[in-house]
Amino acid sequence: MAKQLPHYNTGDLVRCLETRFPMPEWVLAHEVRLDIGPTVRSADAIAMNMWGSRGLRISGFELKRTRGDWLRELKQPDKAEAFFRRCNEWWLVTGHGVVKDIDEIPEGWGWLCMTNNKTKLIAKKKAPRRDSLKLDRVPVVQRQLMANMLRRVAQREARETEVIRREGYAKGYAAGKDGRDDREKRGLELRVQNLERQLESYQSSLKASGLDCYSRWEMPRIAAIVGMIHRIGVDRMVQVLRRLAERAAADSASLLQEIQIFEQATERKEQPDGKETDTAQP
Repeated sequence: MAKQLPHYNTGDLVRCLETRFPMPEWVLAHEVRLDIGPTVRSADAIAMNMWGSRGLRISGFELKRTRGDWLRELKQPDKAEAFFRRCNEWWLVTGHGVVKDIDEIPEGWGWLCMTNNKTKLIAKKKAPRRDSLKLDRVPVVQRQLMANMLRRVAQREARETEVIRREGYAKGYAAGKDGRDDREKRGLELRVQNLERQLESYQSSLKASGLDCYSRWEMPRIAAIVGMIHRIGVDRMVQVLRRLAERAAADSASLLQEIQIFEQATERKEQPDGKETDTAQP
């Protein structure tokens, strides 16, 4: 079974290209146009090195996302020729599955392939580097001037981007803070409402019990009773009270019986002693 290739788009290729050719060493431009008489050509990306020690070299890139796009490009080799002659290096940039065989890469081209995790580009074939003095219509002096101009533009764009980033951060922070404050306020309101409902429930329960819940003298006793019930449980409390009631009833019956016996004994004591009456006739 063929291994399934990861899905990616042109934006993934562009991000990896920007990572490999970062500012301030490089200035990378996308969709660069070139007017050649009646014909207009465009390159997917052009990068120029800003460091004179590295020859101010120019690298061009052809980005291909699918196998079909790449095969159509191979059928039109003259499309990239105008840029190819003006760049020190020319690269094909793809993901996996676009190029089947490295021999497909035209002579003089290099090949950068994106990794499966879409984080960087790997050079599968190194692009031959051509000397700047031999490039078509790009004198070294003009290249130095162009590099200085691009450097200034890049610095200005970097400053503007930083300003926009800071403004966006400030707005996002303010919006987040307002949202956080609103959430905290709403949370407090919900807690107060919950406490009010609990208080109303407690007051209703105490009122139904007949206890004076507003008396400062009754509250400790009520709290002690409630705490005891909470500790031993309602069912256990009912069992204890039932046993106490049964014991009290038994004790009451026994006490009543003893009282009855005592009363009978008291009544016998209070009767006069029975004396025999003398009935003899004279």
